[in-house]
Amino acid sequence: MQILNAKYKEYSMQISWIQAFVEAADRQNFTEAAEIMYVSQSTLSKYIKSLEAELDVILFDRTTRSTKLTYEGEQVLQYARDICDSYQIFIKQAAEYKASRKNTIRLVSTPLMHLYDLAEIIVRFQQQFPDIHLIMHESELKPVLKCIETGQADVAIIRQTSLKPYDDYQVFPLIDDELVILCNKNHPIASKQEVGIHEAVKEKLYALQGSVDLLKNALERYDIDFGTITITACVNGFAVANFLKYNDGISLIVRSTAKRIGAMDDLCIVSLKEHPPYPVQALMGKKNTNFTTMKFINYLLTNFSLS
Repeated sequence: MQILNAKYKEYSMQISWIQAFVEAADRQNFTEAAEIMYVSQSTLSKYIKSLEAELDVILFDRTTRSTKLTYEGEQVLQYARDICDSYQIFIKQAAEYKASRKNTIRLVSTPLMHLYDLAEIIVRFQQQFPDIHLIMHESELKPVLKCIETGQADVAIIRQTSLKPYDDYQVFPLIDDELVILCNKNHPIASKQEVGIHEAVKEKLYALQGSVDLLKNALERYDIDFGTITITACVNGFAVANFLKYNDGISLIVRSTAKRIGAMDDLCIVSLKEHPPYPVQALMGKKNTNFTTMKFINYLLTNFSLS
């Protein structure tokens, strides 16, 4: 039959039409089928006529007193049953997934897990709420935001250094950190209380590999010509410290990280006159009002702090 081979034809039929067809065929009675579906007999007849019009076939022989399938109706009945069965499985699986999601939080973060005792905060949250399952991973800023936009994640923790507002998200400020200079104690800059950003960028700069773009975003507001500065990206803080201990340039780095790296070697922290902000924020989608997710956000707001 042509109807069975119309693989790529677009249909606007509703599942209720197919369900009405199956119920009427199985009971051979429109009245009983209508009662099963909690609709009137006229509504059920309308469903079946709509399905026939959509398929361009006659499913029931209306020339007899009984509810009898036509040859075409008999040929498509099993396919209709399969659709109804698959639909019920789909509804069940969706309901089970929705129920499981009530106690699951999908967290994405830019590379911040090693800072601000975030790992400890997450562990304590899970200990306090053992019934909540937390799934998390780190990535760069663009993929993290994409996860929130597409609904693949519930909460994102990011560092915002650009002036671009995140109007498409619910934003929860967590920490107001700032950009500072980290240098060798013998470096000329080390004797100063504060240094202007334009003076600092004349030096050879070292930065963490994952934060170079953030650094450039933070400097954009000060009309820095990036073609005139040299930024060396290091894999981790140990690499930055190794270069700085030989008095080879300085690092422009967030204060909380500078404290950790500075404790490893004979280094010191010098403030920038402009105090470039390096805030950490939690983001959620505009429509995300999940109670479990908000519990986690409130926990972060209470426990997230600069050490």
